[in-house]
Amino acid sequence: MASARARDALEAFHDLTVEEVNASATLRPFAHYALIRMACEAAGLGRWLLRPEKKYKRVHRSLNLEFSHDQDAREFSATLTRQPRNAATPELDKFLNRLNELKNTVSQLREVELKRIPQWSDILIDISPPLGRTTGGHAPDSPFVVWKIASAFLHGSTATMRALSDLEQLTNFGPNRMATMQMSPSWRVLAASYGTCVQMLYDLHERYEHLATHDYSHRRVELPAQ
Repeated sequence: MASARARDALEAFHDLTVEEVNASATLRPFAHYALIRMACEAAGLGRWLLRPEKKYKRVHRSLNLEFSHDQDAREFSATLTRQPRNAATPELDKFLNRLNELKNTVSQLREVELKRIPQWSDILIDISPPLGRTTGGHAPDSPFVVWKIASAFLHGSTATMRALSDLEQLTNFGPNRMATMQMSPSWRVLAASYGTCVQMLYDLHERYEHLATHDYSHRRVELPAQ
């Protein structure tokens, strides 16, 4: 699901940019960043889920994701019905019971409680290596930084928009020392952000393929001949 969501966002980015073959490409001031954020979150979630080396830890993260979805559904239901958030909901209760049954089939997880997954910022920081061992911060093309940029544009952060957009002065400064300026999306910033999302999707595919074809010792498992 995470991979499909990321691909859908990147394909929509392309369709929004290039309307037809040999046509000039266009950028929207904010819509492109919505698609970048969607792709970044989806691919980032997939990478985060598959990152642990231990299988039971990957299972635990996946179950926690479904538990988070369960809690979201309960909160949404409470919003619509004005019923208490923890009110009995047969369908959701059945789903939660099944999650706990699955958790208890893994010996390392029997004494562990299901919980919500981390916030998006924490997930993307986890998959974004720091610039150095003794310095903080992350590279400009890291998933976390790209997500922060996209979020800033979606939330209308004027400081970030001015810093990362292309500015063009349309009129000379008048007696009042004011001039008309035009702000347009930066091809450079959006292209770099798109490239980061594509790389994240590629890394997700590589990780999935490795786990599907290698054992715990990272030795390749040969599939039986058809």
